[in-house]
Amino acid sequence: MFTGVFTLPAKVESKLFRHGNSLVAVIPKPYREYHQLKPGETLTVLYDSLILIVPKKLEPVFHEKKPLIDQLLGQGGKQDGNR
Repeated sequence: MFTGVFTLPAKVESKLFRHGNSLVAVIPKPYREYHQLKPGETLTVLYDSLILIVPKKLEPVFHEKKPLIDQLLGQGGKQDGNR
């Protein structure tokens, strides 16, 4: 259980790491601990000019914020890479 001080929203700068033929971004430890994320958990990744990673267990928040997310990602209601 997360016991440190962590405020949301937060901003961190990190580097991409190579993993095979892929690049990997690290999810900050305070976020992982706060949301109790474990290896192997499913994430939804939305992207356009920005990237948004949503843990599966936080999808209710995603649906609540969907109009704003669509606006930020320039999707206008389109999903799954269909444009």
